[in-house]
Amino acid sequence: MKRLIILLLFFVFIINVNAQSVTFNGTIPEITLENGINKNVVDLTSYFNGSNLTYKFKAGKKGLDGVDVSINKDGKVDMIPRSKPTKSIIFLADDDFDVAESNEVNIIINADIIAITFSPNTDSLQLTKGESYNFAVNGANEVMWYLNDVLVNPNSSSYRFSNDEVKLYNLKVVADNFTKAWIVSVLAPNVTIVDVPEPQIIEPVCGNNIREQDEDCSSCPADVKCAGNAQCADGECVIQEESPTRLILWLVLLVAGIVFVVFAVVLVHKKGLLKKKIIIPEETEIEPVEDPNKDILPLIDYLKTNLKTFNKDVLIEESLRQGWTQEQIDRALKIFGDNNEGDNRENKEIN
Repeated sequence: MKRLIILLLFFVFIINVNAQSVTFNGTIPEITLENGINKNVVDLTSYFNGSNLTYKFKAGKKGLDGVDVSINKDGKVDMIPRSKPTKSIIFLADDDFDVAESNEVNIIINADIIAITFSPNTDSLQLTKGESYNFAVNGANEVMWYLNDVLVNPNSSSYRFSNDEVKLYNLKVVADNFTKAWIVSVLAPNVTIVDVPEPQIIEPVCGNNIREQDEDCSSCPADVKCAGNAQCADGECVIQEESPTRLILWLVLLVAGIVFVVFAVVLVHKKGLLKKKIIIPEETEIEPVEDPNKDILPLIDYLKTNLKTFNKDVLIEESLRQGWTQEQIDRALKIFGDNNEGDNRENKEIN
């Protein structure tokens, strides 16, 4: 959507540019300058077509040094010659969308050029309280003097400065549209001007983990670090917005991941690979139970071996004689002898 809006604005811009073009018609003839101010030497509105035009100029191949040029809002050009020989100029018209240039116009200097000089040829002067000084201009036709922006001596080639008040004064002279200014310091007697040393400038040190003046993320990334969601651009940390394309890519990957997981779960269920985990209880140690008939095991073996051959009463009698008690014999017969009662009766009858 943003790209579509930008594209539409671009087309509108192209249409506006084509609709508001500036054109130059005709040829501006050469200009001849006399002494002083030459007013309305060219009317640019007669040569340029367009709306809301701003007029400018630039030097031609012969240069423009020594000619003062000013263009009024209505397109009329004023010139003042300062030096010879011939100069040249090119005029321009601009409507903020398009620029048109004129032909190169020669400027013929038909004037007696006198160089303007100023005295003193400095920018400042120190005077002691009560002391006077004569400021002068040579070679100018019109001269205007201003002290602290107040006109003090018009139409005079010199001005004598004298003041008893200790302070700074601004003296200015305007000579044929040239301006020269002086700063005059009036000091009390026996006052010495002491030069005050300039304060020492401490340069920032990159790498000391301190953000100092004039340090930014471009000049010193070690001290000025951007956050994780920002990047350094022209010395400033700019938060990076997620582009729509990148967001769509992440959504596609997320959906693909979900589909893959669902497909894998269905496949596992189909093949019976997903089984419930069977919890096997841990084996418990069973303590052995002592056999209550341990004391008559030999008697049981004796009866087991002989009951099939001998009569039970004979075996009981023989067991008593061997030292077994009646209680032990009864227990042994209950465990084994009762199971063979039929066989015992048969042996008895035979005997």
